Amino acid sequence: MSPGHPGIHIVPGGAGMIVATYTFGETKVHICDDHLVTEPDERERVEIAIADAAWACLQDKAEQE
Repeated sequence: MSPGHPGIHIVPGGAGMIVATYTFGETKVHICDDHLVTEPDERERVEIAIADAAWACLQDKAEQE
């Protein structure tokens, strides 16, 4: 985490540029192009990780109800 900026993760040596910024309430999300997936196998791993995280959220929500 970056000191003084909680929630912002800075990768040392990153040379990318911010290509998009989204605001959710009081939270800003910057998309940096040096973190974009370019390889098909890497994309598949990321998609599986996202699906697993989403499924876990849905299961937690169902257990709370």
